[in-house]
Amino acid sequence: MKDIIYLHNIKTSTIIGILPHEQVQPQSLIISLEMETDFSQSIESDDISHAINYAAVADCVCAFARDSAFGLLEVFAAALLEELFGQFPPAQAITITLQKPGAIAATREVGLKMRRSREA
Repeated sequence: MKDIIYLHNIKTSTIIGILPHEQVQPQSLIISLEMETDFSQSIESDDISHAINYAAVADCVCAFARDSAFGLLEVFAAALLEELFGQFPPAQAITITLQKPGAIAATREVGLKMRRSREA
């Protein structure tokens, strides 16, 4: 069974970028994610302790971004995925989409999508 919770367009900021000025001032990121899990226990109990708490996920993402500094979006995404797997054991796979608005003048944003699964 593959059930998915998602949070789209979490707006946060972090130190990110390879240019010297990018390592001084936090920049905006927009983060979306999907977490694959099994809803059966939460459906049976109607109890948040058997589910992944959306607010806790959003708080985790924002705290991680606030306390981080990376050069590459790829490294930020991989580290965030590791943090999310550590904080939310029911998540069996996570897909994350990162957008960095205004990074390149010719585009609205640049970004990436990364998916990782828990090792069986």
